[in-house]
Amino acid sequence: MEPARIFDPTVRPDPYPLYAALRESARVTHDPGSGIWFLFGYEECSEALRDTGRFSAERTPPGADPTQHRLRSC
Repeated sequence: MEPARIFDPTVRPDPYPLYAALRESARVTHDPGSGIWFLFGYEECSEALRDTGRFSAERTPPGADPTQHRLRSC
């Protein structure tokens, strides 16, 4: 399942089936094409929002290890 499909205009009228499928397939996933990390589970989102020391909207600097900010897999 491609998480970037949430940006597809044809999905906008009813995105909930896609959200459900994404939550079932991977609650945390990275889209290499866009460089975006997607979080689909409540616990994962809550953890990321509360832990600003590990998670932020800042881009990973070139040469840095992006896996150091990875959420635990569920």
